[in-house]
Amino acid sequence: MQTETINVGGKMKKAVDLTPYNLTPNAQGGDNPLFDANVVDDIIFGGLGDDFIHGGSGDDAVGGGEALPESYTQRFDAAGNVVGIVRTDFSRPWNPGDVLKFGPDSDPWNAPKPVQSRLGEFFLYDEYDPRRTIMFNADGSVWKAGTPPIARQYFLNLVDNEGPLVNGAIAFAPNGTPTAFAQRNTDGNDAVFGDLGNDWIVGGTGRDHIYGGWGNDLMNADDVLSTNNWLNDQPETHPMYEDRVFGGAGLDILIGNTGGDRLIDWVGEFNSYLVPFAPFGIATVSRQVPPQLFDFLYAQAFSDGVDITRTADTGSINGDDKYSHVHMFMGGVEGEIGLITQKDHGFWQDQTGGPTDPQAGNIPGGKRDVLRTADFNDGNAKVVAVDEGNFAVTSGKLTVQSASTWDQAAAVLYLDAYTPIYYEIAATLTTDKPTAGWKANSYIIFDYYSPTDFKYAGINISNDQIEMGYRDASGWHQLVKSNKPVQLKANQAYDV
Repeated sequence: MQTETINVGGKMKKAVDLTPYNLTPNAQGGDNPLFDANVVDDIIFGGLGDDFIHGGSGDDAVGGGEALPESYTQRFDAAGNVVGIVRTDFSRPWNPGDVLKFGPDSDPWNAPKPVQSRLGEFFLYDEYDPRRTIMFNADGSVWKAGTPPIARQYFLNLVDNEGPLVNGAIAFAPNGTPTAFAQRNTDGNDAVFGDLGNDWIVGGTGRDHIYGGWGNDLMNADDVLSTNNWLNDQPETHPMYEDRVFGGAGLDILIGNTGGDRLIDWVGEFNSYLVPFAPFGIATVSRQVPPQLFDFLYAQAFSDGVDITRTADTGSINGDDKYSHVHMFMGGVEGEIGLITQKDHGFWQDQTGGPTDPQAGNIPGGKRDVLRTADFNDGNAKVVAVDEGNFAVTSGKLTVQSASTWDQAAAVLYLDAYTPIYYEIAATLTTDKPTAGWKANSYIIFDYYSPTDFKYAGINISNDQIEMGYRDASGWHQLVKSNKPVQLKANQAYDV
């Protein structure tokens, strides 16, 4: 459910060699990816166009668009108390160091023991009101009620009305057909690498790729920060607003604004994923660890200009190349994107645990008795991801048809959870009458890896049988069928 066109012909290829990459002093021994380096906390704005940004070490504040003409951050006295605001913007750039004020999480919503040593957050991030745009009252306090003080914007806020206009779909029929179009601005398709440190990254408009890397990063892929009076509790739809975010190593926060966003990290509820709709949708949030996803991210990062000298620098590799053949250059756990796998003992364990921030609709430690259910009463088919064939919702039912009499149709119901050793799948299936060369069958598909690699079980009206089998590159293979006709009828619902 992740697709991307990479290594585009005719497009300028960018790459980087970050040296030195890790600033851990030699006196402390080997490189520590969590080392808190001083005087390297950057403020970076990419401006208009397709930006190529690498934060390196330090707690960096990164914006993919233009810095605001007037914006602010808080001002503190010697005791650390907020005493007002101070300008830092396009015309008055000011970086006092440690401008993000990353520190201990003094009021965590939940503090599971395995992650207590890794708690920490940005001073201005409010996990209880995370989508509201940050603005300041005159006394320096953060706006939480009343009229938005839009003249006192936080310096990392970005506008959505700069850059070239692009036409795109903003509304869709239940079957996915676009029904309305509009022009929206884009400040460019940015590739932003946070690298080391605890980074706060805001992508802006455009189809951005954001990599948090190491650290407890906040990655905001909300392209329009003024939605619904700056509360950002409603989605905005446009192709130019569809971003891909990979958190990497650390306790990360990933924010999206459209179902077209792709927010990727692992495992489970360890990280926080914030979108203005529920449920997440089948592809918007990815919290699992299929091996193919590792290679996908490596390949995309290579195309985006990741540092491919890290293996030469460190000698570290944390896996095998299966598809992309670029992973071997990226330095494993010491690479820019901070991709940790189960093989990385001592690191993998630090990427798992319970949530520390509020999770939509979830209670820490509570078990689900049902992994996922779905109906189509709202006329929407987004709960499934179509792999091939024609899918549409009619009268609360998902109708499925292959493109031709010799083809197949398949879609995936995304669980976003590990399946236990034993689990059951139940569905209500109805088929049409087989006519004019069309077969009439309907199957539950499981253990699905690709359109030519899965198992199936269901009903076949064409031969009046209940069937089970598997699909591979050579075709369909029936392993089990009913011993005698079972008098299946077209247009009758069967519980399977």
